[in-house]
Amino acid sequence: MEKSKSTLSRTYPTEDNKFVAYMIIPPDGGWGWIITLISFIGFIILEGITLSFAVFRDQMSHSLKTNTTLVAVIGSIFVGTYFASGIFACAVGNRYGFRIVMMGGSTVMIISFIITGFIKNIYVIYAVYGFIGGIGAGFVMMSLILPPGFYFSKKRPIAMGLSSSGTGIGAMVGPTLMELFAEKYGWSHSILIEAGFLITFLIMGIFLRPLEPLRILITADNKQDLDNIDEKGTLSEVVETLRGSMVVIENAPPDMIPQLREMIEPKEAIAASRVSVFSNSSIDILSRTSLAEYKEMPKARPLYKTDVMYGGNLMRLEEYTEKETEMDYQFDVTLPATEKDIREEVERKCLLCPEAVVRGFTSLFDFKLLRTPAFLCFSFCGLLVYFSFHIPFLYIADKYEKQGFGEENNNNPLTIIMIGLGLASGRILSGFVLTKFPNIGAVLVLMIACFTAGLSSVAMCWWNNIVYEIICLTSYGFFVGIFLPLRSVIIVDFFGLHRLTTGTGMITIFQGIGSLMGSPIADFLYNRFDSANAPFYVAGVGLLLCPPVLFLMKIFHKRRR
Repeated sequence: MEKSKSTLSRTYPTEDNKFVAYMIIPPDGGWGWIITLISFIGFIILEGITLSFAVFRDQMSHSLKTNTTLVAVIGSIFVGTYFASGIFACAVGNRYGFRIVMMGGSTVMIISFIITGFIKNIYVIYAVYGFIGGIGAGFVMMSLILPPGFYFSKKRPIAMGLSSSGTGIGAMVGPTLMELFAEKYGWSHSILIEAGFLITFLIMGIFLRPLEPLRILITADNKQDLDNIDEKGTLSEVVETLRGSMVVIENAPPDMIPQLREMIEPKEAIAASRVSVFSNSSIDILSRTSLAEYKEMPKARPLYKTDVMYGGNLMRLEEYTEKETEMDYQFDVTLPATEKDIREEVERKCLLCPEAVVRGFTSLFDFKLLRTPAFLCFSFCGLLVYFSFHIPFLYIADKYEKQGFGEENNNNPLTIIMIGLGLASGRILSGFVLTKFPNIGAVLVLMIACFTAGLSSVAMCWWNNIVYEIICLTSYGFFVGIFLPLRSVIIVDFFGLHRLTTGTGMITIFQGIGSLMGSPIADFLYNRFDSANAPFYVAGVGLLLCPPVLFLMKIFHKRRR
């Protein structure tokens, strides 16, 4: 049977024996810090809105003539949907860019929030605020998470830690601010005010400047080798397939030439075992000012960088340490765009379901991973963390009102600020630790963090003392936020860099399921036992189950190896 021709072969070749691809080199600074700032501000707004929903619970229950458990379901649908829709948002962003994803998602959120402000039926609110608003939030969330990873490489852990720390600031500011608005204007008008805050995303989206890809021209000595290129292979595999090939990096901005020259030089303290894909090839770099006109180039494809979601130190990766040059690594983590992909964009065809969206979406799913017991354990750990994550944020005000700490001593804002401060500081510190200590045991750190966070949540029920409980809340916020920075590191350590994108997509689904379940169960037990401590026991138990699950993951992984 004749072998079908690769869809990657002869993608806009300049000559018959040349292969054309496009690659992004993270600037690791510059405009990337503006992107990090945008992500930081965005997390403040998005998480501030998400975590402040509990402020409206009693008012909505009275206004809609229903119980608070059914009202809590609204927030759970919102959070669960934005985790689930975030996967589709990744695929859309792969084709249309972060700017479109952020501005489109925020527009959907604004419209759904405005409509919600005039609805008096809880089941319609489930659909409009919970589901449609959650879809918009998922698009916004992915436009905040992915860009720092796309603009940074060596400094990525710091950039991602700084940007995600906005979650803690949002937890500090959002509930306090919305409580003031709710007391003065009511829940419906407060949601309209939130819609006004969301306009900020339309403005910030303008500054999500897309990175311009470099044009890679790979010349093969043997034209027939172009037919043997693996459709799923990386640029490194393309160079290896085109034996004796010449690699030319074209269209390089003049100010980027020194960085590229440095990247093709051998790293310091080269080990004998390090290899280079360019050992049998020549490589050259040409500035855009020295070249003839180019055809219109496609946009950058975030999901075609297999390490875009990795938040750890590159020195932790074998794919990096075993390579002789920085450029070897970039070629090894870059997937070429298919001919169909490039033609659809340049010729503006297939706008509804283009190749880049389909390919990006399929790269986020692999249900075969669920057959791996170790991965199933880690996914269940993600479910437990996000089952518990939001509960103390949502019920701390109710707890202090029942204990008499809140209104009489005006301690509600202080407790909310401290839990948010703990979350922000945990995210920032984790970024610096991952940068400075590349060999840190990520699973052990996560086991300790989950145990401490769970114990802190349960311990808040033991002694009704405001200073003691503030210490517990700060500890909870600090340790519960560590899961997100360590998630990608653990996926790569246990399942490989090639499964990072797929693993992240699958675990995100479990996180959404956990978020969907957590608040309604906590609210049911809160009302069933008329106890403000019940939600904190629920959150604590969920987190305390994580260390045994992670221990099982290590056992299964060791047996498989």
